[in-house]
Amino acid sequence: MKASISPSSGYCIVDGKDPISNVVLSTERTTLIETRYERHTLTLAHDWQVFEVENEKSALELTRELTTILKCISLIRLRLLTTDSNYGGWIYSEIETTMGTYVTSDTILNRLLIAPLSKPENLKFCAGEALSSGYEAIGSILNRLYDFQPLISRFSNIWLKLPDILFVGTGNSKQYQWLSLSKSGNLLKILEAANKKDIKNIFGQLAFQYQMPSERAAFAKLGRIIADSIFEGVAYKPVLKETFEDDLQRSTANLHGKGPKDPGSELKRALSEIDAISMAVSKGDDYHAERYLNDLIERQTISGSDTKHAVKSLCNIARQCADMFRADFECLCLKKAYEIDPTDSWTMIQYGDHLKRMGKYDEAEQIVEAAMGYGEEEIGERLIADILSQRGEYSRAIEKYKSIHDWRVDHVAMTGIADNLRYLGRFQEALKEYKRIIDLGLGSERVSAGIAEIAKREGRLDEAVSLYKSIITTDSNDRSWWVYSVAYAGLLKQIGEYESAIPIIEDVIAKVPFSMPARVLQASLWGLLDKEITGLEGLPQSGSSYKYNAYGEWINEYTRGLLLLRTTRYKDAQESLIQNLENSVLGMEQESILRLAAALSLIAERKVHLAKQYIPDVTTIYNPYVEYIVNVLRYHVSILESDSKKTEELYQYLVINKSNNLFLWGAIESLRSGNSDKAIRIEVDAMLRLAA
Repeated sequence: MKASISPSSGYCIVDGKDPISNVVLSTERTTLIETRYERHTLTLAHDWQVFEVENEKSALELTRELTTILKCISLIRLRLLTTDSNYGGWIYSEIETTMGTYVTSDTILNRLLIAPLSKPENLKFCAGEALSSGYEAIGSILNRLYDFQPLISRFSNIWLKLPDILFVGTGNSKQYQWLSLSKSGNLLKILEAANKKDIKNIFGQLAFQYQMPSERAAFAKLGRIIADSIFEGVAYKPVLKETFEDDLQRSTANLHGKGPKDPGSELKRALSEIDAISMAVSKGDDYHAERYLNDLIERQTISGSDTKHAVKSLCNIARQCADMFRADFECLCLKKAYEIDPTDSWTMIQYGDHLKRMGKYDEAEQIVEAAMGYGEEEIGERLIADILSQRGEYSRAIEKYKSIHDWRVDHVAMTGIADNLRYLGRFQEALKEYKRIIDLGLGSERVSAGIAEIAKREGRLDEAVSLYKSIITTDSNDRSWWVYSVAYAGLLKQIGEYESAIPIIEDVIAKVPFSMPARVLQASLWGLLDKEITGLEGLPQSGSSYKYNAYGEWINEYTRGLLLLRTTRYKDAQESLIQNLENSVLGMEQESILRLAAALSLIAERKVHLAKQYIPDVTTIYNPYVEYIVNVLRYHVSILESDSKKTEELYQYLVINKSNNLFLWGAIESLRSGNSDKAIRIEVDAMLRLAA
């Protein structure tokens, strides 16, 4: 619920009700007085702010806190205006009585650290006066404020010299960011920082308040620049380049009737509008994204007779939103397309695919069956088979593919059958099917990728790397190219060739900037290169800014959790991994991998009993690398439990399979030498290698 609060008056209006809730401050209690006031009474207050609160009680508590802070600050400023001793006693008494147990000294100090004082000598006088009169709380605050004056003076000079363009990427002004640092208490932390790393960590943590990777990166960059300026005296030198706003303005110029017009190129105009909408969505600017979207729909449906262009545009935007892990906006676009033309079969197919990825399998089947009634029988049959496959019903999916007319010469159906045999771990049968497709002259990049995946799961990583490299060299389909490039970079990461993987994934991001799988993989690479904060900064906030969590998005929080483990933030890692396990749409292998990461986060805190509950059964895993990780974690648990018999049994298995898992063997050696922390670090990195 929303609460409008005026700290200066002590009034609080909850959810816009007529009764005005007046907060009565005292050292014993806070009471809620509901009285009807004339509207003009409220206009006397000019500092109304709107807050999200849980209930009326929390609204009153917040009002009390804000009113207390404002009153204390006002009284301190009043005392600093004069050194007349006649005013000191009652002001200090009033401040300490007002503070009571409602606010801390640090809270007051933070609000006073807004800017350097013009007469800091008054602080010294008032601090001594308060302490000598027995008012220790206010005396301590004033003493600390005096000590911070040289530091805040220097820091404010550095801040003022920073160009405004540096703040554009954060979405807030220079003044707003300064006040935000002060109110949150982080300005005080910055002034107390002992080194560059402390300041970078402060800004790195604060970056998580932003939803979009671009904003988090901009805020973290601001921290690095400030750290260099404070501890090395390095002045910031801006590099001139186009900003997101420049791109957005250019992309939407025609949409709003600005800039050069090109009435003869309707397609070009539509693509420009779609780019503007995609940019806004990627930045989390849903207000403008919806506004541009509605403008596009209105223009393309203005005649009322031909709506196909609007529907096509909406489906195009929806597909890009899926790549961005923005299933919420994808759903919005598809619903609007369906409203415009409920008989458009392709919209139904795409909406069915969306529902499939959301784990809404029954709804997906219903809408696909409806699309089949409008002439999409062939595609519909394939999509229903895909739905069964994602459900983990691989055998039923194979049967469905075989029910398709002429499936023996339908390369999509044949590839689907081979893929599902691979998911079942029936690798030789799958290879036989892939070979049959190739022999019929129906081979494709997807077939080659399937063969590469089998090679990967059988431990023939060099062969898998070679196959994926061949695919991305010859593939001319842009969408397929980036999907297989991400898979190729993931394989290079798994074999430890991080430096080789980075330029490949950077190339993907440059060409497909909205690809979240690529950004997630890049984040895991940064983590493996000991740049965990950089990796965390680059991760999309999937699942936290909206209620959707589609198939495939689990990899985002999985990677976040492992990076947090690398920084020993165990509680945060557990929250990310365990909640992800409970809320994500997962296949069997994905669930096994995520359960492993959750188990590792618990092992790191020696929560062995809980960790054992998450370690998956190896019989559901058709990947020797994952199976080896499972047994390494079991070995780790057996050592923590001092189970010598189990430890020896697992050690024999691990020794036999050591040659294909030399990286993980380092964890075994660390555990045998008693270095559990080093073993955890290796285990985390082994799982980061797996994330692709």
